[in-house]
Amino acid sequence: MKKAKVNASYNSEKGSISVALENIDSCNYSLKINEYVIGNGTINENGELNILNQIKSKVDICKEVALLAAKNNNELQVSLSLTDLLDTTFIYHLIPSVVVQDDNVQFTGVGAMVISKSASRNVDEELKRWLFRKNEVVSDSLFSSIRTNYLYLTETNNNDFVVRGEIPVVHSLSGNKYSVSCNMKADYYAVVACDNQKFIDKFVENSVVKDYKNLSTSKSNIVCVPEDNESGYFCIVLLGINKDYSYQQLPIAVVAMDNVAPNNNYLPGVFEGFNFKNKTKVHMPKNATEIFGNASVRAAHWDGNGLECNVTFLVNFAGDAKSATIHRRGELCYPDKYLGNHLPVANKVLFAKDGYEQRFTWKMHFDDGDNEIPVTVEDYHGNKREYNVVVRAEFVRSDAPQIDIDNNIDIYN
Repeated sequence: MKKAKVNASYNSEKGSISVALENIDSCNYSLKINEYVIGNGTINENGELNILNQIKSKVDICKEVALLAAKNNNELQVSLSLTDLLDTTFIYHLIPSVVVQDDNVQFTGVGAMVISKSASRNVDEELKRWLFRKNEVVSDSLFSSIRTNYLYLTETNNNDFVVRGEIPVVHSLSGNKYSVSCNMKADYYAVVACDNQKFIDKFVENSVVKDYKNLSTSKSNIVCVPEDNESGYFCIVLLGINKDYSYQQLPIAVVAMDNVAPNNNYLPGVFEGFNFKNKTKVHMPKNATEIFGNASVRAAHWDGNGLECNVTFLVNFAGDAKSATIHRRGELCYPDKYLGNHLPVANKVLFAKDGYEQRFTWKMHFDDGDNEIPVTVEDYHGNKREYNVVVRAEFVRSDAPQIDIDNNIDIYN
């Protein structure tokens, strides 16, 4: 009979132990951190033991594990025993990379605050009473680490955040400064504005490579580093980066940046929120400030005699579009060298507040061929776009004047 063999390997990125059995169908295992059992049971053929999940399943020892980790730079010795076949130890790094927010988090700077979706958990008294009964005296900094670890190990609401208040709209985030009051402790701090985890990971990597240059050693007056996007919704995130390469991140606010004028390509959609690592999600409110929009102008009908055409315009608004201005000028006024303009130079302004679909008729002079009508559209955040509505006129002369124009054309640049 072949001898039973067991192989165990540790994946530090996953924080899990893989076990492979040879010449044996199953065996019992025991997983410990010091004298505390975090898992036991039976492994059949091949198995994987996720250390964090094992710890979280043992709620009664989470305080002990949080204290042990805080005392040892968040390194834990995890012992694995497999019947009489194997007894080995691995080093597990507990990295609460997302700090669970509580009611004490405050910040100064532009943005609508985000708060924890779960009920606020004030565990200070609970932990201090537990430490007193253990006769364990700790410093303020150590208590902060214990608290962070404990919240992370016992959090069950997947770190969901919601936006509180109206989301402000800006044209730039560069140079904005933030001061944050919270429980995060780190060697260096930074504030970034982004919409994805990839930007954060790359920022941290670059910060380490550049020897933490331009990072702050405090949480006051930190210059925001924005993602390189022209417009969109951004989450303001506080980063705490340590010399051992570990880091924490905390969403603190949401802001909108709008540098795009209304156009004809906008399709109303729903931006649900931001997704970050460790199942952290910042949910957007249903009534979030609009920053994209549509303001389309088209000539839908005409009639006239080649001098004064009654041009009917259809104007549609959507999103954050504010107004559309139609300009009658130049050849549209039928200028005469001696008599001046037959039609006065004028502008017609239509506002979205008066209806998202509007129609009106205005006299203009058309010549044979393409006639260009200047249009300016603007949104509520001051962004403007100018383009021409093009209407083609073909005048066919017979006994009676006749005009034919290709109409119902979407005319956009």
